[in-house]
Amino acid sequence: MTNKQAISNYNFNAYDRHGEIEQVDGVEIHSFDIYNITSKAYEDLFKIFTEKKPNEIASIVQLLKIAEEKGIDYTQIDIPFQPVLR
Repeated sequence: MTNKQAISNYNFNAYDRHGEIEQVDGVEIHSFDIYNITSKAYEDLFKIFTEKKPNEIASIVQLLKIAEEKGIDYTQIDIPFQPVLR
């Protein structure tokens, strides 16, 4: 098994058996949807780190640091997704 598969399996197992999970805004979302959102985020980050120039990566990190210093509330960021058909 490759490292990528092992990581994917580990992440999937973390969400595998939880069903509907209430979010901060009161909306319920299925754990499989959370898994898919998280997997896509990891994929996007991997692309950033492998396709961007070093100065662009440094700028992205600096933007995150500034946002955190200003008190960004990550729970208030809407993340669009298509629910998994069950």
